[in-house]
Amino acid sequence: MTTPRRARVRSAHACRARTPLRRAAVPAALALVLGGTGTALAHSEATGTRPADGATLAAAPAQVVVTYGEPLLEVVSGEVTVAGRPVSGRARLAPGDRRRLVIPLTDHPAGAYRVSWTVVGPDTHRVAGSATFTVRGTPMPATLRRLQARVRDTGAAIAQAATGWGEAEGR
Repeated sequence: MTTPRRARVRSAHACRARTPLRRAAVPAALALVLGGTGTALAHSEATGTRPADGATLAAAPAQVVVTYGEPLLEVVSGEVTVAGRPVSGRARLAPGDRRRLVIPLTDHPAGAYRVSWTVVGPDTHRVAGSATFTVRGTPMPATLRRLQARVRDTGAAIAQAATGWGEAEGR
């Protein structure tokens, strides 16, 4: 049994016509599969900190806030140090907004602050980050300077009175 020549040609032509579609379908399917997981493979990144990374402030803030683009699962660690000395309380996620990591400050000295943290992103991977900011030494308020001068003067007056009292007694 032989197939008529015309039928064979049509089959060969149909096969050739489908081959480019098949060739295009495979890369398209791969791109769809791999491209669709691109966001799932990316780790969470901080979108900003408050105070901003590298900022110079006149006074230390009450807390440091690190913001992420998506809700975090948990806080692994979070610490703020000045000259290697911890100056922060327990890091936690902001109530009602799991995109924000809040690190309260327990001490507010002047100096270079280093903030470091590790959180668990929505993809269950740990993500670490760090930032720095500087707090300038604030000048002593005028009231405190006057009080300091008064104490110094009072101390000198007491010393002088004690010396004068001793001389008056003939000692």
